[in-house]
Amino acid sequence: MQIICNDVTCHRIEDQSGWQAFVYKYPLRLTNAGLSDEGREVIQEGIVLTVYVEEPTGNQISFMMKESIESTPSQLIAQALSKWANKTRNQAHMPDKYLLKTVGLSDYVYGENPLKEYKYVNDCIMKNEAPAFLLQSKDDILERSDIASRPRPSILSRPSTGMISSPTIKSPTSVWHVLEQLSFKLQYAQNVEIPNGSKVKFYAGLFYGMESIETISTEDIVISDSQCTWNQEMVFKTEVSEIPHMCRLCMALHGRTKGKENTLIAWVNVPLFNYKSRLMRGEYKFSMWGRSDHQQQDESFYPIGTVFQNPDEDATVLAITVPNFNRAVPIVFPSDKEVLQCASDNMEDPDSLGSPTWHPSNSHLIQLQQILENDSTNMYQLVEQEKELVWLLRYECRDNYPHALPHLLSSVKWYNYKDVAKMQALLQTWRQQPVDCALSLLDFNFPDRNVRKKAIDWLNDTLNDNELSQYMLQLVQSLKFEAYLFSDLATFLLERCLCNQHLGHQLFWLLKSELHDSKVTVQFGLILEVYLRFSRDHIPNICKQQESLSKLVCLNTIAKQKSSKNNVKAADRIRPLLAQKTYTEPLTNLYTPLTPLFKVGVLRHEKCNVMDSKKKPLWLHWTNADERGQDILIMYKNGDDLRQDMLTLQMFTIMDNIWREEELDLR
Repeated sequence: MQIICNDVTCHRIEDQSGWQAFVYKYPLRLTNAGLSDEGREVIQEGIVLTVYVEEPTGNQISFMMKESIESTPSQLIAQALSKWANKTRNQAHMPDKYLLKTVGLSDYVYGENPLKEYKYVNDCIMKNEAPAFLLQSKDDILERSDIASRPRPSILSRPSTGMISSPTIKSPTSVWHVLEQLSFKLQYAQNVEIPNGSKVKFYAGLFYGMESIETISTEDIVISDSQCTWNQEMVFKTEVSEIPHMCRLCMALHGRTKGKENTLIAWVNVPLFNYKSRLMRGEYKFSMWGRSDHQQQDESFYPIGTVFQNPDEDATVLAITVPNFNRAVPIVFPSDKEVLQCASDNMEDPDSLGSPTWHPSNSHLIQLQQILENDSTNMYQLVEQEKELVWLLRYECRDNYPHALPHLLSSVKWYNYKDVAKMQALLQTWRQQPVDCALSLLDFNFPDRNVRKKAIDWLNDTLNDNELSQYMLQLVQSLKFEAYLFSDLATFLLERCLCNQHLGHQLFWLLKSELHDSKVTVQFGLILEVYLRFSRDHIPNICKQQESLSKLVCLNTIAKQKSSKNNVKAADRIRPLLAQKTYTEPLTNLYTPLTPLFKVGVLRHEKCNVMDSKKKPLWLHWTNADERGQDILIMYKNGDDLRQDMLTLQMFTIMDNIWREEELDLR
């Protein structure tokens, strides 16, 4: 079976046994963390653990066992089944017919890894606790309604881009052959939010990342009835052939009222090439964004801002017309194959400066080392002389300083297509880089699609699912720097999340939490739609989580209200509500929005409370859906921006993992 959705092809693979669906919902949680000296001392003679077994009669028995930390789940199951058979004097069952569920969590331990590599077991050892498992029949698990067999998506293919030839359509023109100066006709602006009689000035700039290639502007004109008309040709000195592939045309309106300085009042950013690599031409109307509070008043442009338009009906509208540059056919940026051919045709002569066979002098190498040893935060502020040296020694960087790739990319003259072609060719031979380097290449300063694709390839090869979850926050934020709705980063996240519901859970809530921001509503909304369309069995859980959150919002609102009776505490007002059916049903038997590892049972409303801080957070107490697990306590807070808290907790987790990989438990 194959399903095609617009430009994305999703191949679906039938899952007859339901095992893929099980692995999707309960992915393996492994850890690279080693054990500290204290941890190794505790388990040097084996770990003590408990295995629970539910008999067909409904009786429950348990075994306290000592097992080697090097044993696999299969060996643990075999030993538990042997004990079960000895106790009941029945024939031993086959180990491959059973699975181990961790007690208190919606998590399973399976596969052939040593027990010490499973995160649950590792965490128990670090906390000096005994792991506990429930032995369950594999057939019973796979036949459950929430583990129904279903087709799984595999690969999302990228839409074709670049120059396309057809017997009936004339071949497009390469942008490299268009030597005219880039220009457009500025027509008018409507709904300009500034008093009549004020003066307005228009600015236009070509930006590659944060680097300004060229800027131009008009004279001041007086606004009338919230409208101003120019009908003026805006001509850059930059030739069309010099436009980088991911160049943005940034436009802004500045207003000046009597007695006040010129300030930014509206802006809009547009990629000069669309997702099919075609240069924009023709008539356009752009809905502009107003200046945000965090933008500097003296900023002429906002290049880091979104390339999507303002959906507000009352937004300022800007009209321009881009000429066809005397070409009747589309003007496109060359394909990757043509770019590499250009690099080959323009390679330096052997042994000449900058060639692969050139041997730089010691003084050159010392200067390069000094540049690279500077604080990495200054890599984007290299002076022109330093950029020229880094570019000259680009093969030295590749062979001996591969971590200097961000420095090198910041040194490329992106308006020189021959240098860009050489950089693309060099990038093909760059060796694998660690996570921190790959993540830095997804920054706004590196908009080139091939650079970002290389970073994604490295992340895909380097990060397992548990490691990827640590960086999901940054990767979702990096989506804001993509020029098109369809991107390699979005594809990467979807492919990984469609195979791991824990990652999908993270992706959903990180995207959902920002849908209120109109700058990302379309982009994030479409990614969510793709995820949910191909993860329909995840939708019931998500719907119940959203319903529960809406109830908690209501409760928190009631808790914040001042009581007409001063002696009635907020907790006493919400506890009777928690006992009502309209609240108990949505807040019972659901996976927590925090993590799908925890499934709560019944809300113990008599133990719930309201904290005394300003936002009146709710202190909620649930039983565990796993009757053998401990109760689950969650604090719900509404009305605060918790992104800094999230970042702090993320840094704790990452640093703890780094230390534990070095066998240091700093708790």
